Amino acid sequence: MGNFLDVDAIKSRQRPAAYFPLKRKWFEEIKAGTKTEEYREKTQRRAAQLAKLVPGDVIEFSLGYPKKDDKERRIQKRFLSVESRTIEHEEFGGESLEVFAILFENIPETAGRAEFSI
Repeated sequence: MGNFLDVDAIKSRQRPAAYFPLKRKWFEEIKAGTKTEEYREKTQRRAAQLAKLVPGDVIEFSLGYPKKDDKERRIQKRFLSVESRTIEHEEFGGESLEVFAILFENIPETAGRAEFSI
């Protein structure tokens, strides 16, 4: 039993801890690697969602609301941190707004692979 591999535990680690649907412009920038933080309006609901994340969690950005098997419209990233900021942004009408800045990075190609020996 020393070499027991818990497949369900491995699968659950690859499941994103949070999902963030995006407009095409922002999705394409994340996909290209030019956008490394995402802004969400500061609300109690969003605060509760983000409070559950820990650095290293997998988060998923999607182009709109794709079907589960549509991998072209999904990008997974590694959550780094969240910061509270006041910004002026075109998506929020150009006026000052309190937001959460969600910082993330690429997931290395080897991340999530189970390595073990018998």
